[in-house]
Amino acid sequence: MKKAKKALSISTKINFAIFLSLSIMMAVIVVSYGEAQKVDRQLRLLSESVIPLTNTIANVNVLNLEKEIIFDRILRHYEESNPDLNLIKSEMVKFESLDKEDKAEIVKAQKLLTQTLDESIVLEEAKKLANIVPLLKVISEQTESIYKSAKIIVAMEEGHDTEMLKSHSLKLDQDVDELDKLLKETLMILEKISSEEANMVLLGEVKLHDASLMVALLTFITGIVFSPVLTKIIIKTLHQLTDGVEQIAKGDFEIQIPVLSSDEVGVLSMAFNSMANELKTKEKIKTIFGQYVDPRIVDRLINESGDVESPEDGKKIMTVFFSDIEGFSSLSESLAPTTLVKLINHYFSIVSKPINETRGVIDKFIGDAVMAFWGTPFSDENRHAHDACQAALEQFESLKSLNLEIPDIINVENNEININIRIGLCTGEVVAGNVGSSGSTSYTVMGDTVNIAARLESANKQYNTRILIDETTQAMVKDEFEVRKIDLIRVVGINEPVCIYELLSRKDLLTVEHQNLRSNYESAFKHYQNREFSIAEEFLNKALVVVPDDGPSMVLLKRLNYLSDNPLGDVWDGVWNLSSK
Repeated sequence: MKKAKKALSISTKINFAIFLSLSIMMAVIVVSYGEAQKVDRQLRLLSESVIPLTNTIANVNVLNLEKEIIFDRILRHYEESNPDLNLIKSEMVKFESLDKEDKAEIVKAQKLLTQTLDESIVLEEAKKLANIVPLLKVISEQTESIYKSAKIIVAMEEGHDTEMLKSHSLKLDQDVDELDKLLKETLMILEKISSEEANMVLLGEVKLHDASLMVALLTFITGIVFSPVLTKIIIKTLHQLTDGVEQIAKGDFEIQIPVLSSDEVGVLSMAFNSMANELKTKEKIKTIFGQYVDPRIVDRLINESGDVESPEDGKKIMTVFFSDIEGFSSLSESLAPTTLVKLINHYFSIVSKPINETRGVIDKFIGDAVMAFWGTPFSDENRHAHDACQAALEQFESLKSLNLEIPDIINVENNEININIRIGLCTGEVVAGNVGSSGSTSYTVMGDTVNIAARLESANKQYNTRILIDETTQAMVKDEFEVRKIDLIRVVGINEPVCIYELLSRKDLLTVEHQNLRSNYESAFKHYQNREFSIAEEFLNKALVVVPDDGPSMVLLKRLNYLSDNPLGDVWDGVWNLSSK
């Protein structure tokens, strides 16, 4: 009993010759296209630049010859015993007219050359014309010099000043000879370029003709021998696959391709259907979980089969962000629960936008607090601190519009609610990855950097500041943002001291008032660190004259009063311990 024949594969139905023929055809077409582009550039260079430029320089040469002839006639008239001044004047008018036309032609040539060199479509070919640029400049200068010398010689002839006439005539002859030499050199260069480009065009045309003949021959052989087989076996299914791909590109993941054979085309159809089903599932997951988890994390979970790095191998340098609403407890007590939720949802939408737009990842919402982070693989490893600072400043700009919208959000006419926030930023090493139980995990970051960011957000309350950042963040953004050094502190739970700065604005946007405030405050802090408390107090009083309610100045002044009543010991590291979180 004979075994059933296996379905013929496409590779059996279509022999190696078709593959080879098509490959050769494609290679020839690619080469032909390149040659056609090159020929087109060369033709454009010839027709639009080289030939017009050659004609223009030739006109300049002709005009200079005519000027020489006319000026020579003028000098001969002067040599006559009784020169006809009216005739000389008429000749001078012709000379000046030709000179203007001559200069206009030179300007025309310069403009044409500049335009050619500026055009992006002309590449290596146009570089050959670059040698003419200095020549045209010298030709222009020489033409002007000849005109001035001619005018001087005419004036001397009229004034019968024979002493200087000979030297000026000699200079004029030298200038004319030099100009003739320059024009001939320019024309020779253009002639050489024209010849080279014409030869290249002819060679390119021969190559194109040969390539066209080869493509036609291969197309004929392929069409006669293999087209019926190809059409019968795969064209119909390929059309269906093409239509299916277009539908998927439009977001229709319900598309399915009928499987009509068990060969490679059939396998391709089944693979397409499987892909469409997988995309449908992934899109559904992204739609659902993208509302709860950053879409980029969802993408990584889907595309990498959930293989996001574990905390053990996820150590990274990131910038961590914490924010909190001032007086949230009082706000929550003054509003009904549903109204409060509505307002908080609006607030989260407003402050989330700058984070998302600067490639940050919102880790979580904790009551009214927001935790976010910037770093690889979600943002540029060299820009994460910059992006975090940018987002922090933009949030305060967004709050202005939110506070204007609060009456409409909570349906009141007279609004006494004004939302303000505090932000802490810290840059350093974190442990990033999936954290949680075997049944429930989340992608987050952990470590001292996270804790310090949270403490800095809270420290704003003590210093009456808006945004506090650590020294590492300051070092990464100091060239693009304005900051003020505030204090050297030890926060609760962290042994290492932290030098903190206030983020003020983008670079060069600080007002003169706040520049003076920063200068006085940082001078005061420097003397405070050196235990020169009386000098520090003087600078703090100057700072408070500039901005009477400046929080850091009042905090440091109060600390100086405390230290005057409670003198320090001999050993002091300049670090102030914060007693609260």
